[in-house]
Amino acid sequence: MPEQELKSLTLDSLIVGEVSDDVLVEIKESITRFSCELTADRVSSISFTVYDPGFKMHDRNYFLVQRTVAFNNMFYEIADVTCDHKDRDSIQVVCRNKSMERMRRAKGQHSWGAISPTDLASLLAKQYGLSFFGEPSPIQGAITRKQDKNTTESSYQVLQRLAKDLEFRFFEAKGTLFFASEPYIVGAQGQIQMTIPGREAVTLSDGSYSTDTVFTLGCSLKRSQDSKKPATFNGTIYKNPTTEQLYPGLGCSIFKLKEKIVIDSDSLEPSTEITRVPFPNYADLFFIDKVSYGIGPSQQVQISGTSIMESEDMVCTTETFQSGSEGVCVERIQQAVGVDATMITGVFDGNTVSKVKAFQTANSLTANGIVGPETWAKIEEQGLTSVNAPITEIRAS
Repeated sequence: MPEQELKSLTLDSLIVGEVSDDVLVEIKESITRFSCELTADRVSSISFTVYDPGFKMHDRNYFLVQRTVAFNNMFYEIADVTCDHKDRDSIQVVCRNKSMERMRRAKGQHSWGAISPTDLASLLAKQYGLSFFGEPSPIQGAITRKQDKNTTESSYQVLQRLAKDLEFRFFEAKGTLFFASEPYIVGAQGQIQMTIPGREAVTLSDGSYSTDTVFTLGCSLKRSQDSKKPATFNGTIYKNPTTEQLYPGLGCSIFKLKEKIVIDSDSLEPSTEITRVPFPNYADLFFIDKVSYGIGPSQQVQISGTSIMESEDMVCTTETFQSGSEGVCVERIQQAVGVDATMITGVFDGNTVSKVKAFQTANSLTANGIVGPETWAKIEEQGLTSVNAPITEIRAS
């Protein structure tokens, strides 16, 4: 069977339940803004603003809470309605995934007995009409939905609690309930690649050229030792039928373009070649946690994600490096001990061993060519010996 051609999303796929075709046309023609947000951190949603002079559509009860709305073959329900009177009257409507909202309303004391958290998630997914993707988890006794004078849990909150204890992700995307760790999800769902900047001409297998399918228009990368996830990214990518189908749970690798000097074997003349390499310090795989986009020619796709593994440079000073070691931490060592800039390769080679030994001797350390805690302490002092922290006199009140 030939692969079905993807088409860009339009408001044609928007359906508001319980209204006539004429009313649906009236609503669509009055929509001034529309956006869709799929997220691993809360319930996925769509939102739209309707131009409604005199609030006539509102008065006719077109936008009742819990009314079903369909978009892109997914069911939502109206969760929030705001009447906004400023320079023009408008209605702002927020709709959330219908299955997950039903799960959030399921409350009251209940016991599922001795069942694994993953089996419970699978059971609830089936109950609320969702497909399921889960990672096996052990049975640790009976699972209950709590209700007392202090707590009234929903089924949704039970799964949230269980996922937190297992360090799993729990969310819905594209009609599937996910209940698994980030590496497990990404390992099965696959990944996309972003290049900074986006490439206008990519050579295909048949020799023709194309732009990047996931074309990067903007990207912000951040690393911090203060957050649970040391690396995060936010990106803007060109909206096309492929990127409109992205969803949380996919992996993302980020690359950059780098100039490389190539020597022609015949003429021995140097030339510059553009190569694609993993973005330095962000080579780890990211877990996409949010995808959002609007409808319209100027709207693009926004995606964000968190690193699955701890960034290598965050743990340099807690590890030991010696001959044969590789990576960004070795580059840091090479810079500190005086390896020539053209020789900084990230490989702990013989030249690096010699430079480390000379550095250790100069700092009254054992010259063994191994970088451990004592050598790291001296490396961290490099360039800072002339800094004197001011001492502030504190007076008693």
